[in-house]
Order: sequence, then C-alpha cells, then structure tokens
Amino acid sequence: MTPRPPIPPVPPARTIRAMSSRPEIREAERNPILDRYLSTISGTKLIPALLAYLLILLILGFISYRASEAGMFPKEAILKLVGTFCFLIATLVIPLLSPALFPNFAEFDPSFESVPVGRTVIFDARLIATGLLSIIAALPLLPLFTLFNSLFGQEIDFFSIFPFLQAGVSALWVQVLMEIACSSSTEKNVLGRRLSIIAIFVLFHILIIGWLSQIAWTVVQNFQLFKLLADINPFSQLYILMEGSTQDRLMVNSAFQKFIDYRLYLFIIHNLIFLVVLTVYRAILKHIDDSL
Repeated sequence: MTPRPPIPPVPPARTIRAMSSRPEIREAERNPILDRYLSTISGTKLIPALLAYLLILLILGFISYRASEAGMFPKEAILKLVGTFCFLIATLVIPLLSPALFPNFAEFDPSFESVPVGRTVIFDARLIATGLLSIIAALPLLPLFTLFNSLFGQEIDFFSIFPFLQAGVSALWVQVLMEIACSSSTEKNVLGRRLSIIAIFVLFHILIIGWLSQIAWTVVQNFQLFKLLADINPFSQLYILMEGSTQDRLMVNSAFQKFIDYRLYLFIIHNLIFLVVLTVYRAILKHIDDSL
C-alpha cells in the first residue's frame, strides 16, 4: 500500500497575519529624521535665539516709533519697517541657515547610516522643520497687520492675515529652490549656492520692480513672464504686500483683480507654481531612491 504524500502543516490565519509585514503600518510610521529635527526646534538651544529675535523686533519697533514721533516718517512706516525685517528673516534667513539648523545626521552619528532612509525622507523632514521654524518667526506679522494696523487708522479685513500666510509659503518655496540648487553640491559650497539663490531674487527684483516697471512698463505689461517672476520672488512679494493694492498690476492677469483681493490672488499664484515644482522634484527624488 502506497503511503499518502506528506501534507505540510498550515499555520492558523491569525498566526500568518501576526508574522507577515503590513505595508500600511510601515507607511504610517513617523519620519525618524523629522522627529529628531522637531526635537531640535522644541529644545532649549533655539529658545535664546527666538528671544533675541523678539527683542530685536521690539527694539526696532520702539526706535521706529520714536522716530515717527519726531516727524521723521509717518507711523504707518513702522509696520513696513518691522514687517520687512520679520518677513525677510522668516523667508530668507531661516532657509539659508537650514543646513546648519537641521544638519545631515550622518556627519556626526555613525549609526545613522544603518537607518534605511532615502533622499525623499530627508528632504521632507528638512522642508517641514524649516517651514515650521519660519512660521514661528513670521508670527509677529499677525498682530502687526491686524492689531497695530487698526491703531494707525488702517482698515482691517480677513485678508490682513495673508502677509503671515505668504511668509510661511514663501519660506517653503525658498527652501525647495535652495535644496534643488544644493542637490549635487558638496558640504563646502552649500552656503555659496544658497546665497546665490538670494542674489538671483535680488537681481530679478531690481530688474523687474526697480527698472522695467519704472521706465518700460509696457514691456512688463505685454510679457506676463516678467510678472510671474515677480509674483514668485520673495522681495517682490514683500514690496506688493507693503505697498498695497496700488501694486496689483504686477501680478499675472491683473484684470482678475476686480473679482478677488490682491493678497489672496498673490497667494494662489505663488502656491500654484510652488506645488508644481515641489511635486516634480519629489517625484525625481523618489525615482532616485527607487533606483538605488
């Protein structure tokens, strides 16, 4: 009599589920790099810097107020002066210092190499951490353009919060551009490449706002690309927000201004370009990670 072939044992379904991996759980796990960056923000090292930053804002506001009392310039200029300082710190200085504030842990932590993280994870972590720190730095823009604006007799509406919102998204935009510029650079020339991004912003602002719009406005009016370059330039955004609705002509398809507030329109234009660039760059990073 021929024996039956052996039947392999089949574990219970519950055991199989317990021993098998679950991709949905792995995807839901938090970014380990982001956790360490957030601990840097919440740590005690940045508190003195934030306190010094707030102290500088108070001193700058006090000096401006005393100068306005002496008749050197109107009180409304206080908003522009303090707001400009706050906007530039949030949108340019913090992204510029991002590699120092949120460094690559592999430089001083040998165990970091054992963590299976790709370029996309590191990019996302630094972008989120930099954006969060920039939003914290831009918080004084909220009372500046709401509470203090009313004290100086200026009209306040819902769109008064958009200088703060614009500073937050502009910081993310600058950070993405700087990461793109430094993607193939060494640690020695990272600062130089990031400074070159700021230099390009200054150059385009002077070219479009300071020169073409003053002596050759028809050129800017007929070539919407010049307006688009101004709309995504932090210096030009700051100029438009500080000067008010009189500069809405610098935005792409300015004829739409009759339907929407210029601050919201600027916010939408900027975010459309930002999201397209961010999506494409993250797709490139993901493709590189998958090919490794």
